Amino acid sequence: MQQINSQIDKDDINEIKNTILEYCRLRTGFIEWVFLGLNYTLVKLMKIL
Repeated sequence: MQQINSQIDKDDINEIKNTILEYCRLRTGFIEWVFLGLNYTLVKLMKIL
C-alpha cells in the first residue's frame, strides 16, 4: 500500500511541475510578444519622426 501512495505522490509532483513549467513558458512567450510589439511600434515611430 505504501508503494502505491509514493507512486501517486511522484506523479502528482511531476504533474504540478509540468503545470508550473507550462505556465512559465506561456508567461515568457507573452512577455516576448509584448516586447516585440513595443519594438515594432518604436521603429514605426522613428520612421515617422
